[in-house]
Amino acid sequence: EIERVAPKPIPRLPLADAHAAGLVREIDALRADYIAAIADEVAAAPDRAPIRIAYTALHGVAERTLRGVLLRAGFDDLHSVAEQAVPDGRFPTVDFPNPEEPGAMDRVLALGLEVGADLVLANDPDGDRVAAAARRNAGFELLSGNDIGVLLADDLLRQNEAPRPVVLSTIVSSPMLGLVAASHGARWEQTLTGHKWIQNRALELEREGQTYVFGYEEALGYAPSTLVHDKDGISSALRLVDLASRLKSRGRTLLDARDALFTEHGFFADSQVSVRFEGADAQSRMRALIDQVRANPPQRLGGIPVTRFSEPDHGVLVFELEGGHRAMLRPSGTEPKVKYYCYAVDRVENDGDLEAAKGRARALLQRITDDLRTASGC
Repeated sequence: EIERVAPKPIPRLPLADAHAAGLVREIDALRADYIAAIADEVAAAPDRAPIRIAYTALHGVAERTLRGVLLRAGFDDLHSVAEQAVPDGRFPTVDFPNPEEPGAMDRVLALGLEVGADLVLANDPDGDRVAAAARRNAGFELLSGNDIGVLLADDLLRQNEAPRPVVLSTIVSSPMLGLVAASHGARWEQTLTGHKWIQNRALELEREGQTYVFGYEEALGYAPSTLVHDKDGISSALRLVDLASRLKSRGRTLLDARDALFTEHGFFADSQVSVRFEGADAQSRMRALIDQVRANPPQRLGGIPVTRFSEPDHGVLVFELEGGHRAMLRPSGTEPKVKYYCYAVDRVENDGDLEAAKGRARALLQRITDDLRTASGC
């Protein structure tokens, strides 16, 4: 179809004239500006401890820029997975180059053990997402997208001195952010899925006099800087490194800080299940599943009454449960699959036994997830 369209004349301008007219900017200059602006947002704190980082760009484009940002910010102990450091669109060492996928971070976790890293980081190939794992005894524990989201939100809100702070997350992200925000006297809002919704709402709120502090979605996408009105895996990685180094100076890790938030606000167990439809009628069967649940929404999930059923966006079905639990069903906008998002919360009892609360929440989460899948016929 493109070839059938008659080509239109393309106006041409000599390169020297384009430079003189300010129409051309070398990418290295733009990269340098970005590195300076992002790194200089994080002041060198006296309570930092040296921190060793194992990192992978997963054959993507973030290696050079991330290294520049960390170095300027004072973090120079960075060890990269060499065979994944250079951009390569074939992604020869991973089945699928997304740090959310099982196995994608195997090499960087192995490197972390080899070099004795405190923190493991991975950007996705275009550098707008970041995954992390923190040291746990002799190994590492991966942080979930929601773990990273509430950790960064809590830290940024602690540092914020501007009036009327606001944080945002998508409807499929953990409601725990609302409790974290409230503990700092901040406003919390939810948007539809995607950072375009987060950032458009952030701009609206700023025009109303609010101070945007942070926004995130559970799929490893975070926006900790108003210099980039979108998810940004590099500025987010810097914030994680800075937080981890300050925690290390007090003998703590990101996992300790996360568990302290769980103890304060309750443990939010979360799960995400994707069901793919195959065949020529995949789209119609996916729509039929959503229609079935919409027409006959479950009244209880995991034995807990559903207090509110809503559809904030076409096809996104949200079930609010008694006690603050939540379940959602969402069709993918790009491929024939549906996603189930479920959250179950359990508060730490007076005995302070966080592990017991985690066990109760995970058991309830499984029941909620099973019931929602049964209700949808999957």
